[in-house]
Amino acid sequence: MEEGRPRTVPDILASAGEFFANATRPRTAGPGLYLEPARQRAFKSMLLISFVAGLTALAPMAVGATRALSNRLVPAYMAAYAIVAVVFAFRNLSPRIHYLTAVAVLLALGSTVFAVAGPAGGGLVWLAATPLFAAALLGPAAGFLAYLASAGAAALLGFLAFHGQLPWAPPGGMSTWYFASAVTDLLLLVTLGLVSMSAGRAERDAKSDIKGMEALERELSSSRNELHEERETHLLTKRAARKQESLFRALVEHSADAVLILDADGRIRLCGSSVRSTLGYDAEELRGRDFFSLLTEEYAADRRAMFASSLVAGLPTFSTLFSVCRKDGSELPVEASASNYIHNPDIVGLVLSLHDLTREKKAEAKAEFFEHFDPLTSLPNKDSFLHEVERAVTIARNRNRVFGVMALGLDRFKRINDMYGTGAGDGVLREVAAALRSSFRNDDIVSRYRGDMFFILFPEIRSQEHIKEVIAKARTAFEQPFALPVGERTVLSSS
Repeated sequence: MEEGRPRTVPDILASAGEFFANATRPRTAGPGLYLEPARQRAFKSMLLISFVAGLTALAPMAVGATRALSNRLVPAYMAAYAIVAVVFAFRNLSPRIHYLTAVAVLLALGSTVFAVAGPAGGGLVWLAATPLFAAALLGPAAGFLAYLASAGAAALLGFLAFHGQLPWAPPGGMSTWYFASAVTDLLLLVTLGLVSMSAGRAERDAKSDIKGMEALERELSSSRNELHEERETHLLTKRAARKQESLFRALVEHSADAVLILDADGRIRLCGSSVRSTLGYDAEELRGRDFFSLLTEEYAADRRAMFASSLVAGLPTFSTLFSVCRKDGSELPVEASASNYIHNPDIVGLVLSLHDLTREKKAEAKAEFFEHFDPLTSLPNKDSFLHEVERAVTIARNRNRVFGVMALGLDRFKRINDMYGTGAGDGVLREVAAALRSSFRNDDIVSRYRGDMFFILFPEIRSQEHIKEVIAKARTAFEQPFALPVGERTVLSSS
């Protein structure tokens, strides 16, 4: 069945049962009375049963009264019953609408009975009960509104009866009874309101206390969890610290570089076993020794100051180059990389790594040599020779000198390579280079220009005789035979 459509008789009965359950349901919050649940249900049930019983008893009285009044009020009673039935039929309506309807019907019927039958008909009793019924269902505020409506209706009807507008005359003492009933209702409503406020305050306090206890319990539970997590974290941290310590010691002990830990004053606290192969010392010999005493004299003071300033500046890492003295007195070039752990409570020092630069230095020297010299003959190469020529030109211009350049090429050198191989040819080139070098002065620059071409630079030519002299020396260099494989020798010439 669609919502909003009236239902059958069973549905109406079910709605009435739901209405009775809702009407007598205890309230824990809201505008209703703040009584104990059992007393609330008993009180509301009593009022509801009294209301239904009153309606049932009122029907014959209303019928009799309406007959006496030419049946003019029958439509009103029928409308009241129809309203109640229709409200019961709509189960999707909120309980507040049910309560408002019940209070309104009770007020209307009480006013009708009082208007038709007067005090003898019981209408005034129902008007007096309406505020209490409204307070029970809808709360003290609704009870006071119903009280004003009931009192106003009773006063209006009494006024009309006093002026002959109603079919009955007010009996003697009615004003006193009416006043007593009104005062009684008012006192009961005030009492109910005070009880409701007190109970509501107590309930709110109790709820607040419960919430506070729940919050404390949650906080306690959270503290327990945090403590448990802290314990677990502490255990994990300790295990991790032990693992890190083992890894660190393994790194220090087995690193190819020499790894040392220095105190803030530069003294060696711990060093790995690799210091023996690097510096020639045992680890025990270096422990407690001033590290900077190992540096050569030209570096010691400067590097001590640099380390101190880096610590003051709080640099996390820094590196530098210097030479240290090995145990046998030889100097060792190293690259030092330092990590600042002065403020780490687990280390409180500098972790210093010394990397041996011997290979790098040799490689640098070799690369620098090959940049300027021929790798086969060790004579200056083409670039170096051209640089020396430029220098000789500048000096000759400035000092008004004459310089000379001689170019020598080996005759039939290609035959040696073809017959005996390039190895034999390289050997011959080395012998030629040595012969030329020994034939000229130290100031003269002999260079392998390319292939079998040799250039000689004479920075100063003094005379024609000097030119003849250098030519003679060049010829002398080729007078001796040069060795070939399998014991053979050959005589070379140049042009």
